[in-house]
Amino acid sequence: MSKAAMFRWHQYAGLIIALFLLIQGMTGAVLSWRTELARLIDPHAMVRQSPLKTGAVPFSWIVDGAQMSDMLVRRVYAPDRPDGVYLVELADGEGGARYATVDPGDGRVLRRGGLDSFPIEAAMQLHYRMMLGPIGTALIFINGCALLWMLFTGLGYFWPKKGRWAKSLAVKWRQPNRLVLRQLHRSVAVVVAVPLIVISGTGLLLAGPEVWEAGAKPPVVTPAPLGRLDAALAHAQSAFPGQQIRDVRLSDARIRVNFFAPAHGPRSVHQVTVDLADMSLSNIVAAENNPALWMKILPIHSGEIAGQTGRILFTLVALLLAALAMTGPLMWWQRKRAGRPKA
Repeated sequence: MSKAAMFRWHQYAGLIIALFLLIQGMTGAVLSWRTELARLIDPHAMVRQSPLKTGAVPFSWIVDGAQMSDMLVRRVYAPDRPDGVYLVELADGEGGARYATVDPGDGRVLRRGGLDSFPIEAAMQLHYRMMLGPIGTALIFINGCALLWMLFTGLGYFWPKKGRWAKSLAVKWRQPNRLVLRQLHRSVAVVVAVPLIVISGTGLLLAGPEVWEAGAKPPVVTPAPLGRLDAALAHAQSAFPGQQIRDVRLSDARIRVNFFAPAHGPRSVHQVTVDLADMSLSNIVAAENNPALWMKILPIHSGEIAGQTGRILFTLVALLLAALAMTGPLMWWQRKRAGRPKA
């Protein structure tokens, strides 16, 4: 493919998915610090209000307090720090969803509402599903492929002759502003190309399974027998003693409990399912034997695999992606304007 063709393909793809890239870059940067930003934005709802010395109420109190007449609890995220709160996801039979945060010390509901009441959860839904459900996930998959295409065609177009990278990536600040902008766009894109390839490639691996399973029916959510929840949770804990609970999923008279397993990766979990009818344990899967792809891919996608440094670097890359998404269309508009004949 000639360089002229590479440039055209790069430009057309960029114009089509520019808004998508802007959203993905900004929401990706936000989600890198999901818990910290949620606590900063709304400390009343996301930080425990009861004294730490009061201990914690039973899990059934959390579910009972969050449950609504027209919506049932689908998933409960346990506090991940001493002054954290429970984050509860609720669902109805028609795909509607609401959220609530509950104080672990007294079971009091601190905040209840939709995505407008939980901006960080809104950012997550934008990043993973564009707030469009399975259709949004499919769009993300398609746009992820387009981003990879843009990265490879952009690198092919800007690849310097004889490997003179330092000279080719230099920005000549004394040139007109539109030329400086173009050089900045080129240099930044080349510098972040490799991490962007990693991010987009792992994003495709995360979105792919959801796209293939788009036709599957959502799990049935039934009212949980509150009197059995605490015993079921204690029974699940017996499978992995001493492990901290990450989240509990309720569906069809069963609960599935995920336990943190940091020794096996920042997103790794042990899993166990409890039947609420007879309290039997099933699907006991230790993290080292868990085949779930997301546990290994998500830390790479978010940069967590490199610890705090990785989170900072990937946040910077996400913000630079958003900047590239804005400067690309701006450069196209400048070229179109410069090409118009003067009156």
